[in-house]
Amino acid sequence: MSEDEILKRYAEQVVSEINDRTSGIDGEGGYREPAFVRYVAEILEDTGAIEESDVRYCEKPSIRPAVRVNGYGFDEARNELYLFACVFVQSEELHTVPKARLASAMQHAANVYAQVKKGLHNQVEVASEEYPMLRDIYDSLGTINRIRVFVMTDGLATVKSLDELVVGGLPITGEVWDLRRLSRCVSAGHGNEPIEIDFEVITGQPIRAVEMPDIDDIYKTYLAILPATALYEIYKEYGSRLLELNVRSFLQATGAVNKGIRDSLRNQPARFLAYNNGISVTVESLVPSRINGELAIKSLSGLQIVNGGQTTASIYRAGSVDRADLSKVFVQAKITVVNPAHLNEMVSNISRYANTQNTIQSADFSSNDPYQVELEKLSRSIWTPDQSGLWFFERARGQYQVEKSKASTPAQKRKFNELQPPARKFSKTDVAKVDMCWAQLPHIASKGNQKNFLEFVQRQKSREKEDWVPDQAYYKELVAKLVLYRSAESIIRKEKISAYRANIAAYLLARLSASGKIDLNAVWSRQTPSPALEQTIRDWTPRIYDCLVATAAGRNVTEWCKKPDCWVAIQELPLTAPTVSA
Repeated sequence: MSEDEILKRYAEQVVSEINDRTSGIDGEGGYREPAFVRYVAEILEDTGAIEESDVRYCEKPSIRPAVRVNGYGFDEARNELYLFACVFVQSEELHTVPKARLASAMQHAANVYAQVKKGLHNQVEVASEEYPMLRDIYDSLGTINRIRVFVMTDGLATVKSLDELVVGGLPITGEVWDLRRLSRCVSAGHGNEPIEIDFEVITGQPIRAVEMPDIDDIYKTYLAILPATALYEIYKEYGSRLLELNVRSFLQATGAVNKGIRDSLRNQPARFLAYNNGISVTVESLVPSRINGELAIKSLSGLQIVNGGQTTASIYRAGSVDRADLSKVFVQAKITVVNPAHLNEMVSNISRYANTQNTIQSADFSSNDPYQVELEKLSRSIWTPDQSGLWFFERARGQYQVEKSKASTPAQKRKFNELQPPARKFSKTDVAKVDMCWAQLPHIASKGNQKNFLEFVQRQKSREKEDWVPDQAYYKELVAKLVLYRSAESIIRKEKISAYRANIAAYLLARLSASGKIDLNAVWSRQTPSPALEQTIRDWTPRIYDCLVATAAGRNVTEWCKKPDCWVAIQELPLTAPTVSA
């Protein structure tokens, strides 16, 4: 199949996805552009390009400079602000979008930073959809040191990046995500574009290395000493994408070990190499070179940090936040070139057996994890109680649309939609969200899909035996939680509450769990809340919203929702308990 044919098929799948998201009462309010932005943002989160996302729309054409932005997010470790800009073509044919139009979209999104500095958040209603975004940006003005604009389009672009801007004294980079780039991310075998590192560009010369003897055809390992300045630049560019295969995310510098890393970087930089265990990385390929006849490494492709994510992120934080001098800091690196067929096995074992700096449960985040594989099997075999259809667990991004596209006739497509409608599709991040809320950890669920998913995996691994997989009882209770959460989302929309919807839904589900009154088996049997339970959700919604805003006491509400004390406040809120039969 040619690239044009692949793109055309993918474009059809995207249109189908947006149609699914905007159809019916539980769609995206009938608006196709926000649905497309949310779809792309989810892909960016899955690939690790961004930490979190919040799709919100703000357009101010009458002010100067004019503003048009479709959403935002933050990378707290790198003190970066993400902004989303959309060029929505809605063409039935593949359409090339001019670079000038993409650049204009980038500029209008970037302008929101300058306008917030002027107090734009004070000029909009607190209850409006745009206020939380503007307020979050305002509250972060003192910590942001870089802005990345993600320009999303359902057309085709001729560039992957746009010229850097400077707005309000900050550098702003622009990345273009068009159909071609998105297609490569969701296609089988292309979870993300490989990270390419050229040491000659970063450091001015190759990195000297020592090569292991040829003893195994599955892998080959090199030992090198990397300048911290190189790691700083690599993390600045790629962030958490470097840690996609890592069992740990960067734990903020609050633990004793991380404080030790930070202190040695600040106070004894020349001794960092002696004090630190270094990093372990895997690569898909490596280009060797020579320096005065000795082996060196010119470039790497497919770089992933398997151990040493904390070290790398701490170095970046020391340079960007603490303004530490990294010129005397060096890091030992074990670089393993792995046969792609054995990548998951090797990464898992390197993570498990390497000398780690913090105790952490071993976890496999891949779609091939036995938990996800079994969940998929259950979703394809357990029919709803009325035998009208199934739920569809999307183990890999785009799986639902691929299966749907196999229906070649209109009758077959209708049959697919009847048996597995879009409203009954769910992903691993949906599972993690409802599980953590039902576990009465809504403040964790409020941290965003990816951070919540990492917490969910660690919790899952610690509470279950290594060979545990979901069974029918677990699956039915999980679906019941999804039913409750989505019903809450629908009611919140109908109540026309535009701010903090996801937070309200998370805390509402946690309070339902805490009540001890919900019969999940009954919810599974009905596939909907009872009328009494729906009324309870409707009654609770404004109360929980008011409590979140009031207890934030002038603080950033979004950040407040991520705190354990917020859950304490919601637990103390007097609410009428649901009936036992609910």
